[in-house]
Amino acid sequence: LPDDKKERFNDIQGLIESTYFKFKTQVQQIALNTDCDCNACILIPSLDLKFFLHYGPYIVQDIAGIKELVGSDVNLIHRLTKNRITKLTGWKAYALYTEDSFPENYSKKEDMYVHHESYEYLGDVVTYNLNLRDWFKNTQEANKRFISEEEADLVITVEYDHPPDVLFEWLTNNEKRNQLGDRFVWTSAYRPNGSDGVGARNHCAHDGTTTRETVLDWSKPDYYTVESIDDLEKETLFDGIFTFQFIPTENGTRFQQNIKFTFDAPKEERDEFISFFGPAVTQTHQELNETIKKILASGS
Repeated sequence: LPDDKKERFNDIQGLIESTYFKFKTQVQQIALNTDCDCNACILIPSLDLKFFLHYGPYIVQDIAGIKELVGSDVNLIHRLTKNRITKLTGWKAYALYTEDSFPENYSKKEDMYVHHESYEYLGDVVTYNLNLRDWFKNTQEANKRFISEEEADLVITVEYDHPPDVLFEWLTNNEKRNQLGDRFVWTSAYRPNGSDGVGARNHCAHDGTTTRETVLDWSKPDYYTVESIDDLEKETLFDGIFTFQFIPTENGTRFQQNIKFTFDAPKEERDEFISFFGPAVTQTHQELNETIKKILASGS
């Protein structure tokens, strides 16, 4: 790191974390959206990263127009890539920091796994190591958006005759959604990772308005959560946060919607709307169950 960048350690740490989070999220989405059984695709979930951060002097050497960093500290970081962290801990993904990479009085390093490596001519090197898989799992859990039954304004449950993975596909894939009827026309508006998942946005044209659906949480095929804005021009009673659960049953799936409405309306008006909305949505899904059965039976 150049001398004027050392004080930016927190920015570099943030870059490591954001890079790893985006990478693992993309790996998860690719794994979920492929059904190929070739060896390369089977091994997609095992793809991982390691990061190494060190601070020290170096020289930029230019040989025939090719620039490279040289110096004992450059040699050290290369040697550190051949460490014993995985052997000692079993970690497949981690961030390794040398003592010199930390700013003064950086207290968080005490929570990391401390390891010593010794090299001829370079001496003893203390490293501090972060298990990135654990960090990713904890970060995902902290960012989880799941409307529970307790916090929901309305809970709707419908029995489907299809397994969770099949039903999940029919209710989230816009091409399939558009086969279920011509009243709603779904289009994919935004795909931050190139596929369905957190951050994806869909638009639905219906009854002269456009609904915007933004995915807040995605755990295929168990559940997903969306923010639904029914009319982009104004607030409506249909606006809310919806968690859709796919619970396996002996005969198919128990499809459950836990809904937290976000509209601001008097209690009497809210209660009247909810008493109408619940039965209407239940009937719609009962009809969708039959429609999916017919489509699958026809081989379409």
